[in-house]
Amino acid sequence: MMKWKIPIYQNPDQKLPVLLVVDDNADIRAFIKQTLGDSYTVYEAENGEVGLQVANKLIPNIILTDVIMPVMDGIELCGILKSKKETSHIPIVMLTAKSSEESEIEGLIRGADDYISKPFFIDSLRLKLTNIIKTREELRKRFNRDITLNPTDVTVTSADETFLQLAMDTVEKHMMNTDFSVEMLVKEMGISRSNLYLKFKELTGLSSSEFIRNIRLKRAVQLLEKSDMSVKEIMYMTGFNTASYFSKCFKKQFGVIPSEYLEQQSLQSK
Repeated sequence: MMKWKIPIYQNPDQKLPVLLVVDDNADIRAFIKQTLGDSYTVYEAENGEVGLQVANKLIPNIILTDVIMPVMDGIELCGILKSKKETSHIPIVMLTAKSSEESEIEGLIRGADDYISKPFFIDSLRLKLTNIIKTREELRKRFNRDITLNPTDVTVTSADETFLQLAMDTVEKHMMNTDFSVEMLVKEMGISRSNLYLKFKELTGLSSSEFIRNIRLKRAVQLLEKSDMSVKEIMYMTGFNTASYFSKCFKKQFGVIPSEYLEQQSLQSK
């Protein structure tokens, strides 16, 4: 397999979503670069095989891929990326000149998020990409907002649902262990530290350490609402070993310290 030098069309230091364009037509890649470079950090690949290399290395925020390409087509690329836990969360939009619905159906079966036909209006493409990015952002906000967690509510693919459920179950399993760390989570999840971080960021908007703390705090608030345990007991039950740190984290997440939260719940129940 030939190694591909990754061309970049936008300063990666700019905090823009990373868009990977996979198309064997250099003119189309250049057109998309020129028109979307103000909104995305744009990378390119000339076929699915190169696109797979680039996607595995960069973990882009979104991929736009042609369907019909030499070496590896877009449908095979989509199937591979959506089946791997490191990349299954990446939204993929298929670009096709086919008039039949066959390729669209096959791509959707493989996990493609949307389709756009050639020739296309750039405003339509921009809107599709923007809507996908916004939808993912709303799912991340929902994860942080909702106290009761259900991976099916905040994930798009079954692979991501499985991943998030395993991550939550792993934190739950070690809930009382104050020494449970990101390194331990990495080991149990069977994914590299950097890929775990990127995966959590895309699915939840949180870093790996923030994810662990988030699950602990959500369990703490559930216990405050539904149990007769004291704040101190709940603190230890959820893996916090100092009252000051527990209160600080709790207030940052829910706006009040645990004792104030209990008071609010008591007033609401009257």
